[in-house]
Amino acid sequence: MATVSSLNDPRRLRELRVLAILDTPPESDFGDLASLAAAVCRSQVAAVNFVDDERHFTKAIVGKPEAEGGSVPNELSFCALTVLSEDGVLVIPDTHADERFSEHPLVTGGPQVGFYTGVAITSRGQRVGVLCAFGSEPREVTEAESTALVTLARQAEGNLELRRRNPELRQLTVTDPLTGLANRTLLFDHLESALAARERAGGEVGVLFCDVDDFKAVNDRHGHQIGDLVLRDIADDLRATVRAVDTVARIAGDEFVIVCPDVTESQLTEIVERTARNERLLPDGSPAPRLSVGAVIATGDENAASLLRRSDLAMYAEKTPRTRSAAETKLAAIAASSR
Repeated sequence: MATVSSLNDPRRLRELRVLAILDTPPESDFGDLASLAAAVCRSQVAAVNFVDDERHFTKAIVGKPEAEGGSVPNELSFCALTVLSEDGVLVIPDTHADERFSEHPLVTGGPQVGFYTGVAITSRGQRVGVLCAFGSEPREVTEAESTALVTLARQAEGNLELRRRNPELRQLTVTDPLTGLANRTLLFDHLESALAARERAGGEVGVLFCDVDDFKAVNDRHGHQIGDLVLRDIADDLRATVRAVDTVARIAGDEFVIVCPDVTESQLTEIVERTARNERLLPDGSPAPRLSVGAVIATGDENAASLLRRSDLAMYAEKTPRTRSAAETKLAAIAASSR
């Protein structure tokens, strides 16, 4: 079986980007397939997961609804192993009796996987996901169950092909439904394009990672409806702050990222300073929470995931007690994180 690093195949990752399936809301077509997989395999849990270079994303799941939209690192993912398997099928009747998995964290803890069966989902020749079923008790998987799971995986592939051919659906799947900003999928697409352009033509690529301070307190005090309003206001402010070529994305509940291609350090500094301003007010007239912003500039042959992680770390450094002016702190963060 190939190693986890084989999941970095650029052709496979490009197909995932084209599909724009990662980090998207639930869809009934995939939910129905998970339900059918659970029924035909007589399993407690069944799921449709899509596997990128770092983790599998749970698009649909039955039996563990709290896991929908979540992820598992590839180092722990049975689905990642299914993608890497020789024929795209992985069957483990008894994880406890299999020395490869008897000490696996998801066997000894968590969902306590006793048996697992999965079939790779392919799009344009690339294995991008898995339809799987598993349960806590070891048991044999019958030939009829395996055949049915393969058939359902082919239906999932048909769903992906329709998705690929429908631009309107793609637009919905790369947009954050609350704010209308780009989502994580489109963010990575634009960031990788900016880094590729930097390699070809030079110039700098800057990334700002923004986190809303004490956002939980807003939800607790004013309710989620006001919290959503705050997020939409922040999204509008960020749109007005950036240049036309920049990309603003919401990648998690109160986390925003700005990608600035072909940017100078002085331009990035100006964007950071504008982003740091907070003139928003809550309905009761009190100031809305401000943003902590970490800013970095790409160095060397840094990839998108590494650059985003570094900007996240810079943002957390920014959340330390502020003894300097906001602008001074932002400028220091840029200088420190770009060394």
